Amino acid sequence: MDQPPPMTNRLVYGPFSVYATGDLALPPNLVSLLALIAHYYYSPVMRQLLASMPSRKRTGPSLRAIEWLLTIESFNNPIYTEGINLHGLYRSASDVLGHTKETFDPNRRQVGKRSYRIWFDLEVDGKIQILYSTVAAAHFLTFCVQNGIMQYAITHHVQISKRMIEAVNNRKAERQASAKKGIKATRKTFRNIVKR
Repeated sequence: MDQPPPMTNRLVYGPFSVYATGDLALPPNLVSLLALIAHYYYSPVMRQLLASMPSRKRTGPSLRAIEWLLTIESFNNPIYTEGINLHGLYRSASDVLGHTKETFDPNRRQVGKRSYRIWFDLEVDGKIQILYSTVAAAHFLTFCVQNGIMQYAITHHVQISKRMIEAVNNRKAERQASAKKGIKATRKTFRNIVKR
């Protein structure tokens, strides 16, 4: 269900609205996390970043491209911002923050049968639209902005997206070639295997 909560069943945390009660209400741990990060989203920059994520007209990096940067791109070729290794920073944050689909996730994924959605309104092309995301995605974006990852992703998003699409297309072509030969394609990682 993608309908925002009605005024009679709504809690507000900063610019975000959530269901107060019922099946769509956030569990207490996510309410606490949302209350902690909500004030960051008073910034127009943060609101624009969050709003751009589900957009088909994005001009900046998608959440998928940012995840690719942190998990694949920076693993294969170490990337540093302000002297900090991006992959190491992300892995450390994942361990400390408990990288789960509920609390720290760039993909806005559903958890079980629950989506843990948060709603916010934003002016898009001169019209107010009600958009939604998840607490996990908002938390992930906050982490990226605080640690210079978002600025790097914005500056290099064309190259990152190009390499990501090329890798995915190459993998797809490999699977199709294997299927034509009647061979089951082996599952591979996008990460380069470095022999030591």
